[in-house]
Amino acid sequence: MVNGNNSNPIRFGASDLFARYDLDLIWIKGLATIKYLAGFTGSTANLLVSPDKKQILCVDGRYTTQAQEECKGTKVVEIQKPIEDLCAKARELGAKTLGFEANQATYADFALLQKELPGVTLAPIEENLACLRIVKKPLELQKLRRANALAHQAFTDLVGVLRPGMTEKEAAWFIDRRFRELGGAGNSFETLICAGPRSAIVHGKPTERKFQTGDFIIIDRGVIADHYVSDETNTFVLGRADAKQREVYQVVKDAHDKCIEAVKPGMSCVDLDAVAREYIRQKGFGDFFGHGTGHGVGLEVHEQPVISPRGSGWIEEGMVFSVEPGVYIPDWGGVRVEDVVVVTKDGCDILTPADKNQYELKVE
Repeated sequence: MVNGNNSNPIRFGASDLFARYDLDLIWIKGLATIKYLAGFTGSTANLLVSPDKKQILCVDGRYTTQAQEECKGTKVVEIQKPIEDLCAKARELGAKTLGFEANQATYADFALLQKELPGVTLAPIEENLACLRIVKKPLELQKLRRANALAHQAFTDLVGVLRPGMTEKEAAWFIDRRFRELGGAGNSFETLICAGPRSAIVHGKPTERKFQTGDFIIIDRGVIADHYVSDETNTFVLGRADAKQREVYQVVKDAHDKCIEAVKPGMSCVDLDAVAREYIRQKGFGDFFGHGTGHGVGLEVHEQPVISPRGSGWIEEGMVFSVEPGVYIPDWGGVRVEDVVVVTKDGCDILTPADKNQYELKVE
């Protein structure tokens, strides 16, 4: 179903939050959102934002110079005690109602806010502020394409050396090393490589298990490049696939393809998930697909939108998310096929370049 309503609950700006909660100041703790709004790439900071879009970045002495260099147009304040000093700045600004991220602030944070800001109304913002960056700008898409191209090169290099007898850990170390050698800043998540019956573990960590001819091998990898991330999964059979492996792979691949073909602006996240989920159920494997079909990808590897039965809102042009249905059969093995797409005016473009039609690796 395509939604014609203009009020998408997962698409909003900071000005919407000020109006919705009647705020005169917002405290942002999530580092990805701080990076997006202010440009700061350090590991500790707090950001205050006012309705007129003025920003104050609070950092300790380790990051003052870095913040001043990175955050042009944002006032940088050096602090000693993060919450106490932030509250002092809020008092100085005359805040009467302070909004904060409900999914980022801890109970201890909230208790300190209450202590330091008597008489100030504290308003927990229920919305996920990752939605502020849910529609990607052209420069962001350029960086996402670069991250995916880099990851693809590392993956291609791994496929060229993958052989029976190599361990899951050795394969993961190879791809991680290539990420760095090719100019990546690191992994966007721990490389997940599982083979044989272990491929039924959705997010299984690599072990010393050696690859064997006839194994299913799931390779889920992602790199960080210029602060943006990639995420892609291929599943292979080492050698020739047997009849059941061909059946299960084709079911997952067809569900993946149908879902990508269905992507269009205005489609609800729940309905898009149902395209893949219902197809897998009809083929008799519904009990073996237990996770969501996709998630947003950008500065973080799990962002908005959420393509699942628990998702909300609908997709719009410029949103970037994964499509990754899977079937995982305990004590036998599993298949996941994942691409990342960007929504276009009448469909989507695939950002992840690896071929998902080829799933048999020749054994020499």
